[in-house]
Amino acid sequence: MGIYSNDSFEKNRDIVIQEEQALFEMVKNSHNLIALNLGCGTRLLEGFVNIDKYSKLPGVQSDDIYMLPYGTMNDSMNVDVIFCAHVLEHLPIRHAKMAIKEWGRVMKTGGKLYLGIPDLEIVMTMLLNPGLDDNTRTWLMYVLFGFQTDPANRGDNLDYPVDPGQFHTSGYTKDIIVKELTAVGFNCEKVLNYDGWGTPSIWVVAKKL
Repeated sequence: MGIYSNDSFEKNRDIVIQEEQALFEMVKNSHNLIALNLGCGTRLLEGFVNIDKYSKLPGVQSDDIYMLPYGTMNDSMNVDVIFCAHVLEHLPIRHAKMAIKEWGRVMKTGGKLYLGIPDLEIVMTMLLNPGLDDNTRTWLMYVLFGFQTDPANRGDNLDYPVDPGQFHTSGYTKDIIVKELTAVGFNCEKVLNYDGWGTPSIWVVAKKL
């Protein structure tokens, strides 16, 4: 069992993994799609344009995910697929709203967004449980505020550099993310909770109308 004592969340994690893998295979085998992997970190995906402002890896495009060099009136540079897994929460609230608006701008009609984010409502509900064990409470505080450093630097020694890309500065519930995506022209075809490897998470698949 994971953090939840909830079998359905772990089963949904398997659904998310399967949908991710099907998406990755589809993009890898398609040669005429514009597919963006936003906030990729070290998870570089074949066939995608891997974008991360903080990455120094070769082949990664350094752009803010709320200001993308895509989208034209004639659709020739509009995007077919956006994959964004546990990235949006790293943006300040204003920039996160800008990012969602930007994704609506650059996406082709019929294009698909695949989005994973922590579920703020579940995290807060769990933290308010007076019987929560210390390890789970500590992890949920990381879910709320981010690691705030490169994960490789975590340990007993607290004297390590702060990493601005590892802060969490915005949060979403299912209702909020559906409302914001709908407002910029997406239809949320799937919205479910899943166990994101210890993080209470929301998975959204949305189509641009």
